[in-house]
Amino acid sequence: MGNTPQSNWVYSVCTNNPDKKEDETHIYRHPSSIGKDLSTLVTKYSSIQDFFKERFEPKFSDRPILGSRLRKGDKLDEVFTFRTNAEVRAQAEAFGSGLLNLDFCPKIQEYRDYELQVVGVMSKNTVDYLINEIACVLYGITIVPIYDTLGEEAVIFSLNETKLKTCLVHPDRVEFLFRLKEAGSLPHLENLVVLESEGPVTGLRAVKGLSVLGFGEVKAAGENRREWAKVGPDSIWAFSYTSGTTGTPKGVLISHKNVLSTTLIVDEMADQAGFQDDAVYLSYLPMPHVLERVIFINVLRLNGAVGVYSGDPRALLDDVRLLAPTLFITVPRVLMKIHDGIQKQVRSLPIIVQNFFRNAVHSKLLQLHTNGSVTSSIYDPTIFRKVRNQLGGRLKLILTGSAPIDKTVVDFLKVCLSCPIIEGYGQTEASGIEIVNQPRDSEAGHIGGPSQTLEYKLVDAPDFGYFSSDCDELGNPAPRGELWVRGPGVSPGYYNNDEKNAETFTPDGWLRSGDIAVLTSHRNALKIIDRKKNLFKLQHGEYISPEKLEASYKEASAHIEDLFVYGDGQRTCLIAVLSINEKKLEKLADEAGTSPSLDDPKLKKHILGLLDTIAKAKKFNSLEKIRNVILDTRTFQEAGIVTSSMKLKRSEAAKVYKQQISEAYAEIETAE
Repeated sequence: MGNTPQSNWVYSVCTNNPDKKEDETHIYRHPSSIGKDLSTLVTKYSSIQDFFKERFEPKFSDRPILGSRLRKGDKLDEVFTFRTNAEVRAQAEAFGSGLLNLDFCPKIQEYRDYELQVVGVMSKNTVDYLINEIACVLYGITIVPIYDTLGEEAVIFSLNETKLKTCLVHPDRVEFLFRLKEAGSLPHLENLVVLESEGPVTGLRAVKGLSVLGFGEVKAAGENRREWAKVGPDSIWAFSYTSGTTGTPKGVLISHKNVLSTTLIVDEMADQAGFQDDAVYLSYLPMPHVLERVIFINVLRLNGAVGVYSGDPRALLDDVRLLAPTLFITVPRVLMKIHDGIQKQVRSLPIIVQNFFRNAVHSKLLQLHTNGSVTSSIYDPTIFRKVRNQLGGRLKLILTGSAPIDKTVVDFLKVCLSCPIIEGYGQTEASGIEIVNQPRDSEAGHIGGPSQTLEYKLVDAPDFGYFSSDCDELGNPAPRGELWVRGPGVSPGYYNNDEKNAETFTPDGWLRSGDIAVLTSHRNALKIIDRKKNLFKLQHGEYISPEKLEASYKEASAHIEDLFVYGDGQRTCLIAVLSINEKKLEKLADEAGTSPSLDDPKLKKHILGLLDTIAKAKKFNSLEKIRNVILDTRTFQEAGIVTSSMKLKRSEAAKVYKQQISEAYAEIETAE
């Protein structure tokens, strides 16, 4: 599509499959994949290890690969210091050999015919973390990244289900794992390897049954180098534990073949952005997120350089400015922060300068909406150069995903940063990059079309009122339904969880996404409009399981008749609608020393205090706490927001309480 005339290209093409059923659309594909076997499109590689066979060729020995801001005393350098290919190869081989020489990754065969050697990692992104990533690829070790914001129970489950013996850990999280080990919660864990520690780790107490080594000690144990392992397309590269709507997390198996399937769409994006072995990428999104892992490994494949952020989210934009990346992968919340920062700076300027800026924005927006261009030879050197330089001045491409973002924000940033912004969609179960839009598309607010190695169809969701036969307000076809995808990017399944596998994956290879999409008339682009599954994401990009929270809050409070937890990709926190009968409301008002008015601030504050107590007792993380409440003495049945079987109709509830929801978030913003 990159070389197709702007006026003609489309995102997806109908295959007119003869086996189409009445309750689904035809199958759609990337235009270049029509009539081809999706499983044979990637021919250059047989495993991720092949990336490094090329990358570590002697002729590239001095090329920079991994960098960070070195710490001198209490301060960080104002520059990124990079290690070369030769240095990182030596360190990765030493560390991987050390893991094997110390027998830290014994083989396990607990599920199907998978024979795995696993190592866990619980840490923010560091250079040591990324060296381990490379080491595991070279030696066929399966990585189990642990995202500790899943909650204590989920961390315990993830470590125990894999029966991993060794976990790499950031110094900040050592005590956390000590406590779980002492409580008897981690019976299989025997070794901790502390990152950012070159020598023996000192100053730690002893914990029975747990040895602690520094990262450098494991490298030293690898002086006797091992041969690289033999890995193939079906070898398991990593686990990715993802939250479920209820119950324990699911361990998604990500194979080498899954990652190979992303190379074609990444190459297409790189070609359109004009990358030529010059990609510079800032790694700051948590490595347990499959998108971060896949982008990191692809940047290295393309001979790019990866700088690791300083570890402090508050200093993220400083890291961006100092590294001056050419590629920036982000989430809507960060883009909103950049947007708000630009607007704040503009408001501080003299009125005449503000007018110049707004006129320049208006002019570039007209150009963007006409031909998709984000650059201007007139305004970029004069008006927007300083804005662009705040992010280093070299950006060629921004990719955002994980949650929706207002298209006016996207367009504003495109013209201010003079940089294309791609919106994408991906599931952990399909390798993180499934559907993306194009850099020069003049219209935002959709997710584009499928990668070359995936195909999709929309399947009716009658319980939610979505059908493949739907039309738009003008009577034009606008098929809606649950998005199903299929292809070599789809995971082999969940580890040791055949029940969920049967629910999520069909026998003929389709992955049921749980997301409701519409096929738009704009170049056959897809747009996500709802979730069949009740899991959703906040602006941070982190999953929230409302059913789990609702069940927990109701279980712990005798006052609450029913509860509707609300949040969306435009918000940073949760609110809740509480159904409380009049007698219980009066009792709560007496406790608060106020009147039983639904809008009484003291009453709402008292109820929020009760909910916060429950959240602490349940060990909810900060994103799972309710920040404001809407009170209603009606039952949800009386409000008309439950089905005949008393299941909550979330989209209907959001409509019924739309005004109160807006007011509740406004109260939060005012208080902040």
